[in-house]
Amino acid sequence: MKYILTLVLVQFFLFHAVAQEQEIPAKAVKQLNAAKECIGKQEYEDAITKLQKAVEVAPEFADAFMLLGDVYSYLEKFDNAIVSYLEVIRLDSNFNALVHFKTGVAAFRLGDYASAKAQFDEFLGSSGIMFDKKVKAQEYLGHCKFALKAKKNPVPFNPVNLGDSINSGLAEFHPALTADEHLLVYTVRLKKGKQVDEDFYITYKKDGKWAKAESMGPPTNTRMAEGALCISPDGRFIFFTACNRREGMGGCDIYVSERLGRSFGPPINLGEPINTPGWESQPSISADGKRLYFASNRKGGIGKKDIWVSLLDAGGHWGEPRNLGETINTRKDEKSPFIHPDGQTLYFASDGRVGMGGSDLYISRMSEGKWSKAVNLGFPINTQNDEISLVVSTDGQRAYFASDRVDGKGDLDLYSFVLHRNIRPQPVTYLKGNVYDKFSKEKIGALVELIDLETNMSVVVTRSDEQTGEFLVCLLSGKNYALNVEKVDYLFYSENFELTHKKDNIPYELYIPLKPMGVGATAILKNIFFELDSYELKTESKTELEILIDFMKYYSDVSIEIGGHTDSTGTQAHNLKLSEDRARSVYDYLIEKGIVKSRLGYKGFGDTSPIATNQTEKGRAENRRTEFKITGM
Repeated sequence: MKYILTLVLVQFFLFHAVAQEQEIPAKAVKQLNAAKECIGKQEYEDAITKLQKAVEVAPEFADAFMLLGDVYSYLEKFDNAIVSYLEVIRLDSNFNALVHFKTGVAAFRLGDYASAKAQFDEFLGSSGIMFDKKVKAQEYLGHCKFALKAKKNPVPFNPVNLGDSINSGLAEFHPALTADEHLLVYTVRLKKGKQVDEDFYITYKKDGKWAKAESMGPPTNTRMAEGALCISPDGRFIFFTACNRREGMGGCDIYVSERLGRSFGPPINLGEPINTPGWESQPSISADGKRLYFASNRKGGIGKKDIWVSLLDAGGHWGEPRNLGETINTRKDEKSPFIHPDGQTLYFASDGRVGMGGSDLYISRMSEGKWSKAVNLGFPINTQNDEISLVVSTDGQRAYFASDRVDGKGDLDLYSFVLHRNIRPQPVTYLKGNVYDKFSKEKIGALVELIDLETNMSVVVTRSDEQTGEFLVCLLSGKNYALNVEKVDYLFYSENFELTHKKDNIPYELYIPLKPMGVGATAILKNIFFELDSYELKTESKTELEILIDFMKYYSDVSIEIGGHTDSTGTQAHNLKLSEDRARSVYDYLIEKGIVKSRLGYKGFGDTSPIATNQTEKGRAENRRTEFKITGM
């Protein structure tokens, strides 16, 4: 919003040279000319002093007041600028229409939208105004009307400073959170003498409080600046921006670093087609790890900086980025995308739409494969200042952002606030798992796959940490999921998460003991489903059955027995027959799909081998199960 110095001077000579006809004392004119020389040398405070002397000598010197207002505007001292411009208007209402435009801009920057609107209306009612200024004034007028309406209808907003463990007298900004909100990474602007560096700091939450943040250190932090990061919801990867690196492809590129235990490994440049000779920055990774959103000024965009998305293919390579289109991008700048773990809600910053001024925050939702029209998050989330970035918790309740509010520790601080209902994402919860050897208790790095049972499509494929055994996957409300955990030379583990009727978003925590392969080892197939009191397999069982088939094909020397179990409801004879018929249904399916009959067997156990109480519905549900046991290797 600052004026370019040369334009200030050009405008002064064009619009002020003939504006004032009365005789001005030579001493005042001399101070005015001296002020121009100071401006040419970028000595703005000296220029202000000389202009103040000019108007002291000649209080009717409108030209001096006009240039004084311009210098104050350039320095973003808008209160002072308005005082100077109003003096011009008081002295001569016909001095030049441009004074109304400039007064309007200054008032707008202060958030005084009513005064700004009045000045822009006055300017647009003048004759002989330049076309580009007319267009700009109309644009400002649109902002003023929007802002006045927004201020009459404020949204709930009560930001809370994240405290001394995180914030300091330095600038803290661009927060990034894991899905469980137990790990926070953010950027700190460090001052080392005359040099400025930006590094990542990391903190963990314990007993509901953030521990004292510490520098992430090398190899992620370097002597050069790093910034604008995001973290995958499971905390395993950070994607961030680094500029002017030797191995870089352009001014700023996107890098990735993988976490093992509590340490992040060496950053890797994502290369083509993500990075170009242009500017790529501010990445945001989807919860499934398959879509990377980022801002770029690359060729083929709609505006100056646009938001793009790249899809990860089956081979683990990022595809050619696709522009998100005109419902998101404008002819100006769109930046700081944040894709919520629901995969359908995008928050971003834009200065190309009608808003409160500068850069505002917006929300767009995905519907039938298309992004909806962007909606302003409202006042006072957005103000006359630049709102740059926002991240939202997995449950959609809280948002985190940076601000230089007066109650801060100094410069930019990190804050959180409760997000009002109209701009919340779709409810999402998560599963935190810990994989280990059932007998040795050693942690295991295993393949973890989350599958949508309705579509039989893989939603997330990840791995548990080799050092800690931990993993995290997000679960979208309204879905029915199968979880499959695999490790070579172990029986696979399955779990079911039925969220189609779940009303709360309480996270799951799961300890997963993998059993080593061996004769007699058993595994429960928790995603085999039958119709009520029937042995007819439901279509949702296909996912688990295909996993079992793949297991049998991989371990071609293994033989298994399918076991059917029921709860204690009904007679023993009925339960025994039902369990045997259900085991045979799985047996028949495997044979139909090409598994050799000699490697298979089946048996019904009725209600004779419960693994939980039959006195509760939950216990009875656990007892109604299908298992397999290794009978030969």
